[in-house]
Amino acid sequence: MIPLSKNLWDAVSNVTVDDVKETLEANGVPVKQLRIFNSGWDSFVYLLNETQIVQIAKRKNVAVRIREEIKFLKLLQGRFGVDVPMYNLVMECNLAGGLLVSYTFIKGNAISVHDSTSLKAIIEVVKFCSEFHKISKKNDINLSNSVDLKVFHQEAIEAQKVISDHLSSAENYLLDRVMNINIKTSEPVKVCIHNDLRPAHILQNDSQIGVIDWKDLAWAMPWLDFLWLWIYWGDSIYPILSSCYQDWNSSWEKNIAVVGLWKCALEYCYGLQTNDTEKIRIAKFALNHVLTEPGHPIYRQFYSGNACL
Repeated sequence: MIPLSKNLWDAVSNVTVDDVKETLEANGVPVKQLRIFNSGWDSFVYLLNETQIVQIAKRKNVAVRIREEIKFLKLLQGRFGVDVPMYNLVMECNLAGGLLVSYTFIKGNAISVHDSTSLKAIIEVVKFCSEFHKISKKNDINLSNSVDLKVFHQEAIEAQKVISDHLSSAENYLLDRVMNINIKTSEPVKVCIHNDLRPAHILQNDSQIGVIDWKDLAWAMPWLDFLWLWIYWGDSIYPILSSCYQDWNSSWEKNIAVVGLWKCALEYCYGLQTNDTEKIRIAKFALNHVLTEPGHPIYRQFYSGNACL
């Protein structure tokens, strides 16, 4: 297996709950309760006193991205009607990547293709994206991340080699077709995108919608923010996108479909290489969703029905 991103394989120092508690208390933060909340690609995540999310950057390059995220989110807070993390503690520490941050816990359930109310949340999120996508480099936001679709494509091709033995003939057939499609890889419109706008990062409750996990912020084409939503909701989001973006055109539809499936291949590969069963489950579900929904636009566009399901 090949390392698609060297950063994934950098050694990560172990961090325990006691380490985090000691660091917080040494900086005057009262700790009544502290428990592991999650451990993602980039950060150790804890829930403090049931009200605060605490993150420890796993690597120094992640700490750099978190600092960029904090600066960017200050431009969003209170402006567009969607909750984003509001960091209230940012401090250097001697744990892992050297940065500890916290923000008020945003409550809610992740949107789901099985939940009829999710489409209403997506409408608000797309409107939100169309507003923050207008934030440009003129705002003096320096981001270390920029999406290169040529590199993305090559990584997806390599990922397909890794995952091919784990896929059905129908899944391999679909990926073979999209890996050989050349899409336009340079566009004049480059904006700041969330870059990981998956359903798990869109939360909704009775009164509010929140968007979390902004560490992959990047300069890129705006349509890249809608890969996962398009895979799961297909035609349903077309009118939403076209009403919010003047630059909407037919090439967006093709590009979102193709690059979305590249993303599935990468997710699957990352899951296999890091033993992350949740990554594998998400990628597998996405592929199966496309292949078992004849009305889905990806199915209509790329799947001829000749492969065995």
